Amino acid sequence: MLKQPGLPCRQIPVNTLLRKNREEENSMNVVNVVEIDFERCKECGYCIAFCPKKALAKGTALNRKGYFPPVWTAGECIGCGTCGRVCPDAAITVYREE
Repeated sequence: MLKQPGLPCRQIPVNTLLRKNREEENSMNVVNVVEIDFERCKECGYCIAFCPKKALAKGTALNRKGYFPPVWTAGECIGCGTCGRVCPDAAITVYREE
């Protein structure tokens, strides 16, 4: 548990804990990975619309069904998994690699 001098754990501001966790995560060289099943995608656009960092964009290559699956920008992704949760075709998987 993270402690600040003079404060019991229950009184540490939540944003301090979140900031510490992000700093630790960044120092561990964690890489966010988004895998898109190109053939499963039906180009609904939910992943693009709901991505908080706009790390997904409409692709330019057609799949066998005639849809344009999204493309992913690695540097923008924060690994939140929103795209995978909103995909009605379960075509997106998000995970983290060290």
